[in-house]
Amino acid sequence: MKNIVLLSIFIFACNLHSQIMTRYLIENVDIVDYVTLELCADISNGINSVNVVEERTTHKTKNNINKLIDYLKSMEYPKDGPLIDKCRNLTFSFINPSFDKMKLDVQDCDECTKYKYGKYNYHHINYKNTKIKRNRRIQKEIGEKDRQIYKIEWTSNCSYILTYQRMSEPKLRSLIGGKIEVEIIKLLENNGYVYRSIDTKGIVRYGAIYKSD
Repeated sequence: MKNIVLLSIFIFACNLHSQIMTRYLIENVDIVDYVTLELCADISNGINSVNVVEERTTHKTKNNINKLIDYLKSMEYPKDGPLIDKCRNLTFSFINPSFDKMKLDVQDCDECTKYKYGKYNYHHINYKNTKIKRNRRIQKEIGEKDRQIYKIEWTSNCSYILTYQRMSEPKLRSLIGGKIEVEIIKLLENNGYVYRSIDTKGIVRYGAIYKSD
């Protein structure tokens, strides 16, 4: 397997809170793999400890994980960063590079009409227990500790816009009224699809959703 592709201009979004890049292109990933690390830092050494959280890690190639760990330990972490004198878990996404330019053909796009309704689950390791309910106008996401409601507007058979309407978490309520543009870019077995989304800040994300009914 080839090395992790570290994009020179970091076109994938950084985690703005921690100032650490959390999304990487890597070859031979089928959909999106996840690596969760416990990061600790101090003002003198920056990031001084990195440990894999195995139960929240799906990527299996140790060499790639070790390259990520080495990169994090070598980066210049800001002395006023939120990790200083703390330890926190952070999840990194390893993304199939082909998704960057991928689009559905007309026939596959037409098949996506079945995803306008129903119940769904995320592929994401941190949101396995989040339940998605979608109807003609509303998408509800119910997690273990939070609840989010979006207005959903389909702009084609394979693309839609989610508008934040209600957020149970106070820190997310500032997003109300903001929009996420979502495009289905690949159909998966087991009634699922890969999506590419762009949020109000222009941050691009990739993930997968599976229909459960």
